[in-house]
Amino acid sequence: EKSVPDRLAVGQFSDQVTGTANALSPDQQQQLAAALSDARNNFKWTTDFNQQNPGVNGDMATLFTEDNINKFAQEREQFNQQFLTSAQQILSPDQLNAFQNFQATQLQVQIMGLKMAKQMFGQ
Repeated sequence: EKSVPDRLAVGQFSDQVTGTANALSPDQQQQLAAALSDARNNFKWTTDFNQQNPGVNGDMATLFTEDNINKFAQEREQFNQQFLTSAQQILSPDQLNAFQNFQATQLQVQIMGLKMAKQMFGQ
């Protein structure tokens, strides 16, 4: 259950590169999802957005602050850079470049979503 977000992310990336020279093999998909899950579980996150249910205590205004969003963005960028080192063992250089672009886009989408949530739930 903890690896569902990672498997979904790898599935989205795989869908993007299917039919191209950067298509992932089933073995690469499995290895990448497992490595991503392990890396995420071992990263020292300090923001609450990486919990299974981040707003479980009901205090959404405290959760979606500008500081929390900025801190999460910095941590996620750091995580992405660190994970690329692991991904080098699984992906070809061209696949790695495509995955790095995928990570950057995913981060932008996630930050945009957090900022919208801040507007909805924030102060």
